[in-house]
Amino acid sequence: MKKGICSICHKEVNTEDAPILTMGNFGTPRYLCDECDELLVEATTGKSYEEISSACDKISKTLAAISNDDEVVLEELNGILSSAAQRAKEISLGTYDFSLDENLEEATGEEEDIPEELKETEEDRALDEKEAKTNKVIDTIISWAAVLILVGALTFFILKFVI
Repeated sequence: MKKGICSICHKEVNTEDAPILTMGNFGTPRYLCDECDELLVEATTGKSYEEISSACDKISKTLAAISNDDEVVLEELNGILSSAAQRAKEISLGTYDFSLDENLEEATGEEEDIPEELKETEEDRALDEKEAKTNKVIDTIISWAAVLILVGALTFFILKFVI
């Protein structure tokens, strides 16, 4: 069982069955715990202004309390919460068309799951770690070589022109 953290409240989650909020720049999933997932569902599908605003408020307070600075998460949540706020406003004015929710439910579903070929495996992580170690060794060797060349050039300059 792989462990990760919720991208909103930073609670530990089981990544094998946790919902995904969004994907990072390098395909890294941003997971949700059950409580935060439920708050997002309430915020996006709530039927009353109070329910939606309460869920949005709880999410915002949680983000502020933990000082979340993950730009990918904040950008995604900004879009979601802005849409939820607009929806709540339309509901309070009595202008929201609830038939839009039915179309949304049909459009979303299991397609949002990460395809198996895009998921990172243990072998991929091990290979990444091995490459990182190799790159670190190469960087160290190159740094020492540059220092030795610089010391040699400085020694040559001193011996040739100063002495």
